[in-house]
Amino acid sequence: MESSPAQNSGLEDHEDLAALLAELNDPSSKKFPEAALRKVQARRMEAVPFLIASIQNAVAGERRGEEYPGDLHFHAIYLLAEFQVREALPVVIEALSLPEEAVFDLWGDALLEDFSQILSVLVGDQVEVLDRLMADRACNEYVRWTVADTYLFLVRDGRITREQAVQKLHGFLRDALEHEDDDVIGFLALILSSYGASEALEEIREAYRREIISPFFAELEDMEQNAAKGTVAFEEMLAKCPESGISDAVEALRGWFPDEEEDPLDPELIPGDDEEEFQYSGGEFQYSTPPRAGETIISSDEKIGRNDPCPCGSGKKFKKCCGKI
Repeated sequence: MESSPAQNSGLEDHEDLAALLAELNDPSSKKFPEAALRKVQARRMEAVPFLIASIQNAVAGERRGEEYPGDLHFHAIYLLAEFQVREALPVVIEALSLPEEAVFDLWGDALLEDFSQILSVLVGDQVEVLDRLMADRACNEYVRWTVADTYLFLVRDGRITREQAVQKLHGFLRDALEHEDDDVIGFLALILSSYGASEALEEIREAYRREIISPFFAELEDMEQNAAKGTVAFEEMLAKCPESGISDAVEALRGWFPDEEEDPLDPELIPGDDEEEFQYSGGEFQYSTPPRAGETIISSDEKIGRNDPCPCGSGKKFKKCCGKI
């Protein structure tokens, strides 16, 4: 007996969703998949298990030392944040717990740009999950920076108080100093001063005495002045805090795709013909020679890659020098 159209509709719908997800996963496509994303948004309940599975698969591939062949996991994290799917939290935490560069293999610079907002809605009231990531010295330092930023969203949304956030961050700073966990000391000091946490000044000053924090990034005097402002400093930081979560995954993802009409290798776009002066890296032209120590970086539009030489002239990679604080 032939099946009726009504009996076939469920299978056809499933196949249609699979085709949409395959389009989002296509690594060869240079076109922003807006239409496919919009259709997945309209079918959120059906798509959620597949979106979570894509992140699980990507994490499993990284653990095997394999590059994940596609972009679905990247689209998935934004869609799951928009849908506020808290069931996705365990696999997201697993993804953020990957060692060293594996985290950036999956998320790239989105980790620092958007993941605080993403975590702020996925974590719900499970603040202890963030605490464990922050305390894990084996965790990528930039993940821990992202986690430290996430507490601000929780304060703004009324899930923890400013005092609770300060107590947590201050405790992490003390622990980092005790265990010479230098990778996180700089940004913890910076965040605590922005909270107006004068109670952390002793540890912040110690970090400067031990030359863990580079004055190239921030002067101790500035830290002290900010911390002394107390809740005024915190209110100033709070006023700049964006909304929690991702209101529209399509618009959030659009910025990660290059302009389709712009060819970055077009000779007319090359800023100069001096081969020693410029190099092409990460989709844009950058100076091949970092500024000398103490030299002012004039253009704020120049982006420094984490593995590029630090512009302070130390000879270290940016991520291991001024980029880590």
